[in-house]
Amino acid sequence: MKSNVRLVFQKGAILKGSSNYEDYTNDALIFAKDVTNISIEGDGVIDGVDCINPKGEEGFRGPHAIRFINCEGLKIKGITIKNSANWAINCRYCKNGKVIKVAIRGGHDGLHTRFCSNFEVLESDFRTGDDAFAGNDNQDFLIKKCIINTSCNGFRMGCQKMKIINCKLWGPGEYQHKIQKRNNMLAAFVHFSPKDENPKLASGNWVIKNIFVENVDNFYNYNFKDGLWQTDQPLTTISFENIYAKGIQKAFEINGGDDKSLKMSIKNGLFVQRDSLKNIPEKFEGVNFTSKAFFSASNYQTIEMKNTKFEKSGKKQTFNKTFQYSLTQID
Repeated sequence: MKSNVRLVFQKGAILKGSSNYEDYTNDALIFAKDVTNISIEGDGVIDGVDCINPKGEEGFRGPHAIRFINCEGLKIKGITIKNSANWAINCRYCKNGKVIKVAIRGGHDGLHTRFCSNFEVLESDFRTGDDAFAGNDNQDFLIKKCIINTSCNGFRMGCQKMKIINCKLWGPGEYQHKIQKRNNMLAAFVHFSPKDENPKLASGNWVIKNIFVENVDNFYNYNFKDGLWQTDQPLTTISFENIYAKGIQKAFEINGGDDKSLKMSIKNGLFVQRDSLKNIPEKFEGVNFTSKAFFSASNYQTIEMKNTKFEKSGKKQTFNKTFQYSLTQID
């Protein structure tokens, strides 16, 4: 795509990828680099046909559905992306992006952003085989009124200033994780700062508010000490407000390591443990939990809680009126 181009799909239109990886350039079905003011809109479908690249990542990953590099002023609205052979939307070094009412079905990561700023994701429906949202060194993100289902993590993110508001996350995943051949949803929220990307920004100033989570193994995992892809830059501040999470194996697993920079607050939260606790894994992504406790935290600066409960399933669960109203708005 070139600058100032608007690609519009009429209702029923389908852009179908080739099943032969050799037909692609720039590792994507739709590609743009160093351009401004571009958009992909309409009621059509982009179908990546799960194109296999035998020389790709993990021996089969093919092209991304949409790949933007160093672009500014981009919008993706209304379309459906299915069967992406790699990430559905791959953005790197992009600014001022909007993703509105986009549906993602199957494939791998949904929206994967690295070194991006000023993004909004609104009223979208991501149902993915891998992480729904992922990326590092991002700044100023808003995710609002979205529904998220995955066989991996809802958010595997590194970001400075992020708001996630009025969202629903649930498992198990409707689309299987292609590598591990499973459907359980690992976590709602996971810190992400991989050393191989040489991150520059610490994450912080997160507001996660009015969130419903159901049948997810872990609500939140932060292991700056030795977690998978978590150990380069730390998390500084994060707040949770109006949270209802049920069917959870483990609510919080926190190990800030020697940094101890984390300041976390939880206000108006209810976390209900899963009915059956048989055969619960003792690890998250290959790393042992520090404790089997439903809530486990070590090496942090402050943790503040107000009107927050941790319960076993089967107990009567009550909310204040504000919390009830917020949850109904998500649906």
